[in-house]
Amino acid sequence: MNQGIAAQTTHSRIAGHPIVDGLSFSATWAIFYSLCSLLFVIAPSAMMTATSQLYHGMSFTQMAQSGTPFTFSDFVPVLAIGMVTAFAAGVIWSLTHSFFLRLRGAQTLRRIENQTLQQAEMKPLLPI
Repeated sequence: MNQGIAAQTTHSRIAGHPIVDGLSFSATWAIFYSLCSLLFVIAPSAMMTATSQLYHGMSFTQMAQSGTPFTFSDFVPVLAIGMVTAFAAGVIWSLTHSFFLRLRGAQTLRRIENQTLQQAEMKPLLPI
C-alpha cells in the first residue's frame, strides 16, 4: 500500500480536530472576504452587478452610494468578526462531524474505504 493511501486511511479513522478545522474555516473565510474586498476596490460597479445577480436581483447599489468610500478601517472589523464567526462554525462543524462519525459512520466509512482501496489497487472486490 503506498504512503498516500495509508495517510488517507489513518486520517479518516481519527476523530475531528476542532481547533484545526476552526482555523481552516476562518482562514478560508478571510481569504475569500479579502479577495471580494479587493475586487470591490478595483471594480466597484462590476462587483455591485455581480452581487445583485448573486442575490437574485436584490439591489445593493443604494448601500454602495452612501457617499463614504470603502476604507481599510471598514475592512478590518468585518474581517475580524467574520473570522471569529467562521472559527466558531468550524469548531462546531468538527465536533458535530466527529460525533456522527463515532455514532454510526465509522463502520460504514471503513467499508467504503476498503472498497475504495481495493479499487485503487485494481483488485476485484469478489473472487472471479
